[in-house]
Amino acid sequence: ERSPVLGEVGKEPNPKSEIRNLKFSSWPADAPDQQLSTDKGPEIDPIGVQRDVANTAGVKIATSRAGWYRVTKPELQAAGLDTKEAALLQLYANGREVAIRVSGNNDEFTDADYVEFYGQGLDSPTDAAQTYYLVVGKSAGKRLGAVDSNILKPSGPHSFAYTVERRERMIYFSGLLNGDDENFFGQIVSTTASSSAMPVSNLDPASTAAGTPAQLEVALQGVTKQAHLVQVTLNGTDLGTMSFANTAHPQQSFAVPASALHDGDNTVQLTSLGGAADISLIDTLRLTYDHAFVADNNALSFSLSTQETRRVTGFTNQNIRAVDLTDPLNTMELKPEVKE
Repeated sequence: ERSPVLGEVGKEPNPKSEIRNLKFSSWPADAPDQQLSTDKGPEIDPIGVQRDVANTAGVKIATSRAGWYRVTKPELQAAGLDTKEAALLQLYANGREVAIRVSGNNDEFTDADYVEFYGQGLDSPTDAAQTYYLVVGKSAGKRLGAVDSNILKPSGPHSFAYTVERRERMIYFSGLLNGDDENFFGQIVSTTASSSAMPVSNLDPASTAAGTPAQLEVALQGVTKQAHLVQVTLNGTDLGTMSFANTAHPQQSFAVPASALHDGDNTVQLTSLGGAADISLIDTLRLTYDHAFVADNNALSFSLSTQETRRVTGFTNQNIRAVDLTDPLNTMELKPEVKE
């Protein structure tokens, strides 16, 4: 469904579209038999590789958000890809091969086997998902690397900076001349306060006790041609104001007192103070806070130097896997030390 234009902002938005995390589709099994370009050097031509991939029988897998994905052979068969050659399975995205893990002995792809990979989402106003192409190539496909390392005693901070972003796209501002930037935005900011929930999980108690502030970054888009003054609050705490004019696109950061933040939904409210004609739109809200090294729903992503060791708690079982995503095309699987 299309987004409402500014002339329809008084109507209730009706975003009914639902995106599944994983979708399959296939292209003809009798597609021309092509030799995929497997050059791994710096001169690789992604467009040429993608052209070859598109002309090879296979399955398209669409991922709507970043995460670890598993696709079983029965699912692939149902989508139109049936092969017993495990070693020849190859995964491509945007003309570049992505490392995958194939269960079993990497020889015969049986009904009990599956393919795993780390899939990226897609931040685009026109496309809902990133498309991956799983094909049967002519040579061995790229596989996840494995890293054995000596586990050192955990040291260093007990938390890390974690950012939650809210980027709603419900209103199309057709009159905005902003070049190649998109014209889709979120809620209206007017004299009636707009409310946005920013979820926080596993807030580090030590940082809270020490009074370490969080940070809220607000990006707005001016609509009416006049001076704008917008008040920003979080959970009822006044963080300050944003002052800009006409159709400017301001971004401003605010310090959030540690006492104002809590686990769960935190409410950001934006209110125009310049009168009834003071209208703007929300572009993005980003909240950065100290997140403890505790898993959220059995998963956690964070950055770490090669010489650091961290202890992560909060998992509900010992079936834990650690994956290095520094290079999304060449994912490496680590061997963590798991203790009760």
